[in-house]
Amino acid sequence: MSFAKPIIISAGVLLIVYAVYNYYTVEQGLLTNSNYQLNDVSFDSFTLDEVKLNLSCQFDNESDINITLRDLYLDIYINDKYVGYVLQSIESNINPKSSNIIPIKASINISGVLSSSIPDISLLFNKGKVNVKATGTVSVSSGFISTKMPISFQKDVVI
Repeated sequence: MSFAKPIIISAGVLLIVYAVYNYYTVEQGLLTNSNYQLNDVSFDSFTLDEVKLNLSCQFDNESDINITLRDLYLDIYINDKYVGYVLQSIESNINPKSSNIIPIKASINISGVLSSSIPDISLLFNKGKVNVKATGTVSVSSGFISTKMPISFQKDVVI
């Protein structure tokens, strides 16, 4: 019986190593089998104090398992100037081999950012084209496995 104890302990250690390896393999699969694209950006309103944006982002699940999107964080840039961030709690389930469109509404206080930037203000009031860029993360989970997927997109918008 004394020789069986090391074998049982070794088997247990190998099982734990395999479980950890499998966990990270599935986590990596969540990231590599999930894609996103920005479908639409529009301005609801623009004042010297606040910008209200609507973004529409499509997330594709190309894997064979259900995934859930939660907790979206985005840093928002207009014409390469940081104007604020969006922290949105979402609960979107995406079935295998399908996609969902996630609406993102952002209300950003920009009074301090644009007040000293006359060229940007005149561009916005002259109905110019602005570049909207968003970078951040979204939490992707399946069962008890969860990871953060980096996202980044930009689009020129005529206002």
